[in-house]
Amino acid sequence: MREKKWTPGKWVVDENGNVIVEGSGGGVGYPPTEGTIASLCDGEYIVNENGDNDARLIAAAPDLVEALEGLARMHRERFGLDGAYDSEIRIAETALAKAYGDQP
Repeated sequence: MREKKWTPGKWVVDENGNVIVEGSGGGVGYPPTEGTIASLCDGEYIVNENGDNDARLIAAAPDLVEALEGLARMHRERFGLDGAYDSEIRIAETALAKAYGDQP
């Protein structure tokens, strides 16, 4: 298993639209405090109209990486690259490489 270089813990969106590590107390104040993954607001309002949706997507990222790793691994172990879904597996592996910092 590859080393995860991002902040460990369960990422959640707090009531202010910050993505924080659950239970860390992060996200309160400016500049963002320890435990804050991303701050998509300035403390008063969401900076852009998609801020709430962006925050949820960011918070789901570690779970999405884990799920994608499992699906790609399962497919390769069971089928290898046999022509069925090869392009989708390559897209998944490219996205994982991006998440791990192996690709820009």
